[in-house]
Amino acid sequence: MGLFIVSSVLSLVLIWVTCALARSEYWGPAGACLFAALATIPFLFCFFPALALQSLLTFVFLCVCLVGRVKPSAIKWVAIGAMVVSYGILLSASLPKLIEFSKLRSEFPLQSVSDRLAYEAKATEKLAGAASRSEPAVLRSEVAQRLEIAEQRVAGMSDHPWRGNRRSMLASLHNRKSDEFAVAQGFGPTRMMPGFVSTEDVELPEVEPVPMPTELDRPYEPDQGSSDALADIDRPTHQQPPTKDLLSLHESGVFDFVDPNRIGYVRDRDHVAGFQSHQFTKMPELAVEKDQPSASWQVARLELVSLLKHEVPVAYVSKNLPQMDELREAPTRPLEAFERQSLDRLRSDEDVVIDETPDRIRMIGSLRAARNCLECHSVRRGELLGALTYELVPVRPSRKQQSPEAAIN
Repeated sequence: MGLFIVSSVLSLVLIWVTCALARSEYWGPAGACLFAALATIPFLFCFFPALALQSLLTFVFLCVCLVGRVKPSAIKWVAIGAMVVSYGILLSASLPKLIEFSKLRSEFPLQSVSDRLAYEAKATEKLAGAASRSEPAVLRSEVAQRLEIAEQRVAGMSDHPWRGNRRSMLASLHNRKSDEFAVAQGFGPTRMMPGFVSTEDVELPEVEPVPMPTELDRPYEPDQGSSDALADIDRPTHQQPPTKDLLSLHESGVFDFVDPNRIGYVRDRDHVAGFQSHQFTKMPELAVEKDQPSASWQVARLELVSLLKHEVPVAYVSKNLPQMDELREAPTRPLEAFERQSLDRLRSDEDVVIDETPDRIRMIGSLRAARNCLECHSVRRGELLGALTYELVPVRPSRKQQSPEAAIN
């Protein structure tokens, strides 16, 4: 709005100078015409299209007045007419954008998530007293440090407040800044950022559910008997992945599951725009070194553990990777002994608890409330919201990767 006011003041100054020159005995209408032509250049280079267009139209109209020998007293109305026409052209150009913004607001309205999170109120009362709700959860130093790093990663996504930040785009859309920008286009330097909020900024591609693996890529079967040399080589001793790699697998999976970009704009839990339910878009994988063709372990099962919605913790059973909308109607199962025993450690001491055997890795990892989670969830920072339980199995190399001759040699 400020640019519109500045542009309007400069437009009035342009009209006043033009009229003053036209009434001057020395300059006259010809001098006013020359001034209007010269004024077009600096306004154009200073990114004031409305003023540049007004100056150009004033020059054209004055040329017509000179040919028609119009009286200098009429120059005022000619200059005002040039301003009205230039502003009308640029404001009408903003109309399609205003219509698009109105459509986007209807597609991404402000909605409440209070109802879907109502279960938290009763559950969190069991976990902590009212007096301690305002205090963050007490975490072991390593866990607290990882939470801080995760929060910094989310905050880093907001370093660029305009393009590429879906939250900022949705906020501007609902704060009506986009409307002001559309009107201000052509009246100042904002012309350099055409369009401001666009459909591409707030729409996310449709994500198909990711099915659980039914047949793993060449799963290792230690009980399969064979006496030939190739079979012995096909059943190698699989080195257990380092704990840091398993932790990294879990952290990448958590970031995918609660991707801040899908959360959208949150003014408060009763005013949320563009929220998409937490879900996995891909199967988490162990990091692969440059010299390795593929990871030797892969996820065979991945389930979401619910801690707050049910009387006792349960795991959701689904044919797909956890997707919150789908899990509303999904069956549940009781936690296994390893999972139950791990939950207390996850609350404050660990981010992942691992149970390893040569042929299988069981792992359960925390879903912990970071600062951005508190905009909707009524919990303490650092509190355990849920968990992800994994099962990893070794993968044997493909026969295509190793010929029988190489195996025998």
